[in-house]
Amino acid sequence: MSRKKSLIQILAACEKTDFDKVVKMYLKEIYSYKRIVQTDGKDDCGIDIKVFDFSDQKIQYQMTVQKSETQREKTALKNKIFQDVAKAKENAEQYGWSNKLIFFYSHELTNKVIRDYEKEAFRDYSIDLDVVDANQIAEESEEYLNLQQAIYDTTGLAEFKLKKSLYNSSLIFPVPK
Repeated sequence: MSRKKSLIQILAACEKTDFDKVVKMYLKEIYSYKRIVQTDGKDDCGIDIKVFDFSDQKIQYQMTVQKSETQREKTALKNKIFQDVAKAKENAEQYGWSNKLIFFYSHELTNKVIRDYEKEAFRDYSIDLDVVDANQIAEESEEYLNLQQAIYDTTGLAEFKLKKSLYNSSLIFPVPK
């Protein structure tokens, strides 16, 4: 299996808190942001992350780890994205946020689906949607090794240690002549 495929599978298996860490590292590595705060939760005004590096730049960020394998899951994902797009429009109109929404997704989407979502968001909501899926994150991590390490760290494999073997290593077996 290629490294990229492996990274995509790891991202798809991420829990929300692990994916939050990956997204934070993505923003640090790709955009060189340093002051990043997770704001996800009730009353977050539709913004999961706030970046305080540039006070005049109020880009909106959202993320999700929900699956999109079945038709029902695909519909639920699209509904989630466009609920967030609607919130982004409200934030832009009422609170002065940018009309730019970067949406991070821990699973892989086709380029056509991404383009369709982005076109619909702009056409129907005047929101400049940028969908960053697992494929794009994995590709970027080929160049940004701290990002790649953050993805691997979500697996917990670095903490995995083998216990002593059940076999006695001091046994010596005679070599046949």
